[in-house]
Amino acid sequence: MATVAEIASGIADVAENVIGLRAFDYVPDSINPPAAILILGEITEETFGYGSMEVPFDLVVLVSRTTARVGQGSLYEYASHTGDKSLWLAIANNKSLGLAGVNARIVRYRPLGIEEIAAYGYFGGAFEMIVTT
Repeated sequence: MATVAEIASGIADVAENVIGLRAFDYVPDSINPPAAILILGEITEETFGYGSMEVPFDLVVLVSRTTARVGQGSLYEYASHTGDKSLWLAIANNKSLGLAGVNARIVRYRPLGIEEIAAYGYFGGAFEMIVTT
């Protein structure tokens, strides 16, 4: 069974294959957008139940706010279900993340709120993922 760290690294590796997207399985000291940062979600006792795991992650994508139109347009490309920059498609095409017995899927996308945009200084959104092993 893959470890949580191996799963995180696998998600970052798949996200790196999206053209022009830098992906990190940790929060980097400095961010040069466009960037994807993987954040481990809440783990409970049930996460590790019945000999398998269902591990939640947020893959937060940040794009430049140089201009609203360009920044949001870039974000739309990552959030689209088709195209060269689609994170949905990148994960769907490599559900195993290069690991044995792993099945990853994006279950939801949510945009960052105005407060989050102001705090980070970037446009962005979070792709909520579930990885089953």
